[in-house]
Amino acid sequence: MAKFIMAYYHSGKTPATPEEGAAQMERYMTWMMEHQAALIEPQNPLKNKRYITSDGVTEGGKVGSMMGYSIIEAANIDAAQAIVQTCPFLEMGDVELAELIQM
Repeated sequence: MAKFIMAYYHSGKTPATPEEGAAQMERYMTWMMEHQAALIEPQNPLKNKRYITSDGVTEGGKVGSMMGYSIIEAANIDAAQAIVQTCPFLEMGDVELAELIQM
């Protein structure tokens, strides 16, 4: 089985109320439970980011940068994509999917 990184990018869409936020989180937790066999690293949020270039360092990371990731194990990228396309995170952001190269 191949491994894939599912990188989360927040698009700025947020739930209008705390209740909507709680419902969205509940859908996400249910999704993780439904795909627990494939989600070998289900939820890895990022914090304390720094964007480092030859010109210097920016605290907080690059604008629009990845906010977290999951690792999926699947037969191929199409199978991994089918899992990602059902993820409730897509209600508030985008996901980039890529196969991890085994070296």
